[in-house]
Amino acid sequence: MSIDWQSILNELVNKPSISYSEGHTFKKEVEGQLVKYLEDFSPEIGMPTCVKCAGGSTFYDIDINISIKGKGLFANRGEIWVECKWNNNSPVRKSDIQKLVNRAQDAFKYVMEFGGFYYDTLIMVSNQDFD
Repeated sequence: MSIDWQSILNELVNKPSISYSEGHTFKKEVEGQLVKYLEDFSPEIGMPTCVKCAGGSTFYDIDINISIKGKGLFANRGEIWVECKWNNNSPVRKSDIQKLVNRAQDAFKYVMEFGGFYYDTLIMVSNQDFD
């Protein structure tokens, strides 16, 4: 009897890791809680979004993009970008936060030069403590 190593390897490679699966579940939970919290502002969850950086050659993924609208005739729309950090054991470090801020600043520079949409509010959520 021979072992079909190729099919075993294919199964392992194509199987999402537990961390990815848990991270995706965490993202959906955060999304649901934010929609519930922002219900007075008619939140709309955007499709998974990529934004360009200042040079225009790099794209950044936005985990959750929420558009909100205030009440009243002249109410402004707002864009909330949410970064979900799923970590198994380690806290969110200052470098993680700085990386998010740098990406948001890069996206803002691109928008100022070429147009497009950008954030009004930037949020980072994690299942671990912030260091």
